[in-house]
Amino acid sequence: AEYYFGGDALLSLGLFYKDVSTFIVQRQSPETYGGVNYLVNRKVNGEGAEVQGVEVLLQLPFYFLPGAFGGFGVMASYSYIDSSTPIKDVAGRTLPLPGLSENNVNLVGYYEKGPVSVRLAYNWRDDYLIGLSAAATGIYNSPYTDLSATLRYDFSPNVSLGLEANNIRDEKQRTYDGVDEALRTNLFFGRIYKASVSVKF
Repeated sequence: AEYYFGGDALLSLGLFYKDVSTFIVQRQSPETYGGVNYLVNRKVNGEGAEVQGVEVLLQLPFYFLPGAFGGFGVMASYSYIDSSTPIKDVAGRTLPLPGLSENNVNLVGYYEKGPVSVRLAYNWRDDYLIGLSAAATGIYNSPYTDLSATLRYDFSPNVSLGLEANNIRDEKQRTYDGVDEALRTNLFFGRIYKASVSVKF
């Protein structure tokens, strides 16, 4: 369901259901080669999954503001995803489809007027399943937040300057085994800054 207003503004609501016949999941299992025991990570075929959920989206340029202020706007979305597979962990819990977070939030504020384009984006997602451990527990990625910003200035129709900043909050990516206290990895990528010049011929 979609409702358009104010020229470029949009409010939408979407419901979805997917029947997945098969998928790929990473499984960790003990294997022996040449008399030596190894823990091997291997991609295997999942037996099927069901995915259903809802998504709400708002796209709102501030067309009602006067003059240069009319270049401001916001885009926001929220999605809830419920998924299930035939895979169960050692405790008998049904595991979700790998890579899907239950709750997802995206919020973008922007300014676009003349040669200037500025965007500030906030993204947050729940923890999600990565694969299966040798102990038959789910390996999960912890909830993750990303804040990024971009700036573009067009000197002419052919020459543009771009600035970009990623992971402004210096977030880490953390994985755990079955329960949040069972830490597996804790990765720090740091903040990333980029500058670019675009030339069109």
